[in-house]
Amino acid sequence: MSKYSLPKKDPAVSEENAHSQIMQLVDRYNIDVDNMGKEKREATEQALDYLLTEIVKGHVSIEEKEVGKSGRELCVTIYIQNRSPESNIEELTFREMRGRDHVKMSEKGNDNQYKKMHNLLSSMCITPNGQHAIGQLRSADASTAEWLSTLFL
Repeated sequence: MSKYSLPKKDPAVSEENAHSQIMQLVDRYNIDVDNMGKEKREATEQALDYLLTEIVKGHVSIEEKEVGKSGRELCVTIYIQNRSPESNIEELTFREMRGRDHVKMSEKGNDNQYKKMHNLLSSMCITPNGQHAIGQLRSADASTAEWLSTLFL
């Protein structure tokens, strides 16, 4: 163990429960890692592993929720760990992706991957004023949002 290792904390969610949540996402988005090329499979598995770890820590959850007139949807919630002092948003919830969300990715600066990620997540966010908070995410929260967005790109 490195002298820089983070201290071990008790898991907020069991690894089995976290895996079950991840598999809901894999199933809903038909993420078929077995039929991906090697590079894409490795990147996808890395993103899924990262999200699984964040679920175990209690920083992310994936569950079906009632989303207005849309009915029940699989939503991903990021519980913000490093809020800006001026922010009162404690969590960001993202509904299921739609075709129009892909259009939002290319509206502004489609040459920049981070702008695509930001536009996609802003379009999917159902937290009131959450689309503004995405650009203000810091440190691990920004990383979590980026990993999540890679699954949708």
